[in-house]
Amino acid sequence: MEYLKRTGQSIEDYRNADPRTQAEIEGRALGYAATIALEAAAAKGAGRLTPERTPDTDGPDYNEGNGPDEGVDQDVSQNANSQVSVDDIPGIGPTPGQGGFADWFNNLSAEEFAAYWGNTKTREKIQRLLRAPGGFHEWAMVSRADKFYSWGFTANDIWSFRTNIKNLTWINPNTGLPGRHGGHGSGAFHNELGRLIDNSKNIGELQSGLISLGHRWGIPNLPSLIRR
Repeated sequence: MEYLKRTGQSIEDYRNADPRTQAEIEGRALGYAATIALEAAAAKGAGRLTPERTPDTDGPDYNEGNGPDEGVDQDVSQNANSQVSVDDIPGIGPTPGQGGFADWFNNLSAEEFAAYWGNTKTREKIQRLLRAPGGFHEWAMVSRADKFYSWGFTANDIWSFRTNIKNLTWINPNTGLPGRHGGHGSGAFHNELGRLIDNSKNIGELQSGLISLGHRWGIPNLPSLIRR
């Protein structure tokens, strides 16, 4: 937004531009945002500055694909439990909530969950089923399902706390430009959400952080977090 104002343009001008012009505007806006950030850091007397990574390529954490691999998988122990099997995990029906997986997931003990989550193959199957049927943004990132499990989330809670990716849009606070899931600002947004989840000590902290994130990114359709 700041860049567009500075150059006498509006969001409507950006939206009406052809794709090539939009890409040029985005590039200039990112450069402008980086310059402002560096100048602000220097004004505060910062010492050696490390250039910021651009919002859309904010490190290797986020997979830009819109398919089932939403978010990032944290490291899995190389000493995975060999006593568990993907055959132990039941499937689901045509829609989440149907079939045996939800009951199986919801009734795992802490020890059982740790064993399945610590095994690469069973962990991948759990994540695949929690992401079913695909096409949704996960506010309770499946890559962090172990944390949500420890907070008492059920499989149904995780399935409910999602937004159809077609309906997820924002205004990138780093550039002031409109964006969407898988588009402009998507990498920065998902990495910020991942850090918020990682740094939250309880559901209350996450709830507060999500409200702030929604305001920061101008997201009008943030779903209500399940309270426990």
